[in-house]
Amino acid sequence: MKHTILISTLIALICCGAQRPEQTGMSSLPTVEITTDIANEIEIGLAGRGEIVIDWGDGSEPVTVRPRDLDLLGDFILDRFSHTYAPDYNIKTIVITGDFTGLDIFGFQATELCLNGITALKYLDCTYNHLTSLDVSKNSALTELYCYENRLTALDVSGNPELVELNCSANSLTELDVSGNPALTVLECAVNALTTLDVSKNIALTELSCNHNQITSLGVSVFPELTSLVCSGNKLDAHAISAILSKLPAINEEGKYREVWYDGNPGTAAADASIAAAKGWRVFGT
Repeated sequence: MKHTILISTLIALICCGAQRPEQTGMSSLPTVEITTDIANEIEIGLAGRGEIVIDWGDGSEPVTVRPRDLDLLGDFILDRFSHTYAPDYNIKTIVITGDFTGLDIFGFQATELCLNGITALKYLDCTYNHLTSLDVSKNSALTELYCYENRLTALDVSGNPELVELNCSANSLTELDVSGNPALTVLECAVNALTTLDVSKNIALTELSCNHNQITSLGVSVFPELTSLVCSGNKLDAHAISAILSKLPAINEEGKYREVWYDGNPGTAAADASIAAAKGWRVFGT
């Protein structure tokens, strides 16, 4: 379940110009660098281990905080730390140094995000920003990644085998490979430019939303725990839709609610909805 957090994290090109960890005496610790033009007050949510130093990027004195670890927080709100900028202080680079396990930059008008050596990071939310790239290849412990509503054209999650939830909707992705994410239970990749999607190896899926892409081929398997499948607004023909419906698990548990949506495809009208209905699924958008 998504943790509620607020944080800022970005930079890559500006990573070179920010205050470096060695300047703070914490050169061996992971560092996140953020560049944002957000005005007035900014609030950062963190989970971590031990002391974490935040340099707000406006010349003010860096602050040292001690947030709780993500493992102790569960689904609770992350510890949050705020700072107020002068009204005329525009682009700033925030540098966060320490051993942290969770961070969020939700809605921070971020343009770049640089994650340096954060191998313990489990939770990242960089939703509603202006990111054009995101490198999580070194974050092998990552279990939850929320990066929807950005400007990403590519996303590599092959180095995140522990990933359980991924929401990368509302970007400009043309391909997405989740074959290396066997623990994935929730995948939301709607409103992109995907033409194919293969989730046949993600048998732990409970929710799949790939609607409003350009998908002509959806590689599926039998997902025993699947409760929701949304593939509306794609380019699936009747044969492709029927093949998807044939893979839906039968509902043997009384009162179990499962739904499938496939409206807005070329083959919607001709697809055999009875395949899903016979298994106890509620079919929408036929």
